[in-house]
Amino acid sequence: MIVSSCANVVSPSGGPVDKTPPEIILSSPENYSVFYQGQRIRIWFDEFVKLDNVTQKLLVSPPMGANPEIRLKGKSVIIEPADTFRANTTYSFFFADAIKDITENNPIPGFTFVVSTGSYVDSLSVKGKVLDAWTMKPVDLAYVMLYDDLNDSVPIKEKPIYISQTDKQGMFSIQNLRPGTYRMFALLDLNYNFLFDQPNEQVAFLDTFITPVYEPPVKRNIKETDSLSIDSATTNQKIMESGLDSLQSRPSRRSIVNEPKDTIGEDIEIVIDSLSINEVVLPTDSIKNDSITEIKPGIPQYTLYLFEHKDERQALLSSTYGRKGLLSLTFKLPVDSLHFNDLEGDIQPSPRLIEYNNTRDTLLIWMPELSQDSLKTVVMDNGMVIDTLRMALKLKAQPSGGRQRNSSSAADSILTIKPMFPSGVVPWFSKLGFLCSSPVSSIQKDKFFLYEDSVLVSSDILFHDSLKRKFNVAYELKKEKSYMIEMLPGFVTDIFGLQNDTIKIQMKTDSEVSYGSLNLDITLPVDTSYIFHLTDDKGAALFEKKIESSGVIHITNLKEGKYGMRLIKDENGNGKWDPGHYLKGLQPEKVYISGTPAQVRANWDTEAIWDVNEQKPISR
Repeated sequence: MIVSSCANVVSPSGGPVDKTPPEIILSSPENYSVFYQGQRIRIWFDEFVKLDNVTQKLLVSPPMGANPEIRLKGKSVIIEPADTFRANTTYSFFFADAIKDITENNPIPGFTFVVSTGSYVDSLSVKGKVLDAWTMKPVDLAYVMLYDDLNDSVPIKEKPIYISQTDKQGMFSIQNLRPGTYRMFALLDLNYNFLFDQPNEQVAFLDTFITPVYEPPVKRNIKETDSLSIDSATTNQKIMESGLDSLQSRPSRRSIVNEPKDTIGEDIEIVIDSLSINEVVLPTDSIKNDSITEIKPGIPQYTLYLFEHKDERQALLSSTYGRKGLLSLTFKLPVDSLHFNDLEGDIQPSPRLIEYNNTRDTLLIWMPELSQDSLKTVVMDNGMVIDTLRMALKLKAQPSGGRQRNSSSAADSILTIKPMFPSGVVPWFSKLGFLCSSPVSSIQKDKFFLYEDSVLVSSDILFHDSLKRKFNVAYELKKEKSYMIEMLPGFVTDIFGLQNDTIKIQMKTDSEVSYGSLNLDITLPVDTSYIFHLTDDKGAALFEKKIESSGVIHITNLKEGKYGMRLIKDENGNGKWDPGHYLKGLQPEKVYISGTPAQVRANWDTEAIWDVNEQKPISR
């Protein structure tokens, strides 16, 4: 019997995995060439390569009018610009990791090809990082752009003349710059057109103009006994030194400078002029008993804080009529003063029946006496027309037969009461709060019972919102006790005449040994208005306190675990963090994040110290 099948093409087994990226063996013209007059660049590699999302990853600096065509031919990559090169200009083609081998996807990291149409390659540079203004975390893939037009509107109207992109550490480097003064701007470009033209694009900017400086190649002092060859150690230096402009030959002061680190690892800014070069001795490596010392030039490190502008245009995002007498409206921004100008009928609701969420951008409008089948009204906020609302107010009839799930019929027939505390074991210091499914018109307190260790105790019911949807049981819980709550039918009647069914809830309280406390001794940079947050591992605020001077913050009843600490400089005193505004020249309010979390242990008083001055935040 003969069996045949198609062959599967597989890689040969055995041997080490290829982790070596492709190497350049030839290019036309050479990298860092001068007097370039051609219109095509070709780069040959030692193996076949592929292009990974090169359209998005390739950055041409200065940008050209149209994207160049990038294509493969054999083992080479061909760059064909769509526009003519400008005279006396240095062009950089930054590929990031877009060029990879075809076997193991090994990229050439940070590959840049540079040519100049003039007599030298511009050799100045700027470096820095981009941080999220709220989280203080590095921002990846943000464009950092330079403009020689210093007008503040230029990022909105014109493309930059130089551009780079941040890596995963938020770091950026813009090289091969000509001398001059520039405006620096960062952008998370949503539509990839290198313009700040979308309201939800995040931006960052410097308050002052910048001047690039010359950064010499990294030098290595190699002992004769070192097994590394001098040629291999200076290869990159030779490449970088080719075609540098005349600034390289100017005299410069040279000194050894230690770069201190703050508590969150930020580099301290070192400002130098274009004729002064600070060199920094880096920690020696372990090759041949520390026989190699790297000397790294110190140049200014700029830090930009990325933020999204406040959206100032109000809009009605959604409207639903999910159950009888309840209209839900969701707005883009918090509502200031809501008003309806009815075009059909009269639905002006009483202020008592309008319910806002915590951020005031979602409203529940309760209309128990609504009888019309449709609604047409103009929605206004703070005197401005937002939208015209048209909707049917007649709910679809439910099909007969069978049990309906998740329908409005259940909400229209019974009032539900849900506890606002965890089930099972509850913190001994909890307030027993409840949420009713609709506003309450009346209660019968003789149909509510609270038992402590099976003994009926006296309690009261207190509503704490104007719509009477939320109420607390006025009783101070005790530690390590068993409780049961019983609500009989008719305990609560809502504005639609609906009543609750029988409700029974059982629970236990824990003890104080389950919790710890934190005494935080905080030292502020200056005595002014701050907002302190104790946060969870996701950065959500668990505790908030306004402070104006250094001192001790005492926080009790904390679960065991690690807590983050955040400090906001409330410069306008409105009690919240505010992002910046580019055209108004407003930077986002400063945020400090503690580099060391507070470790709280159960049944312990934890002492912690946070000297914000030692963190040395980068000046804006």
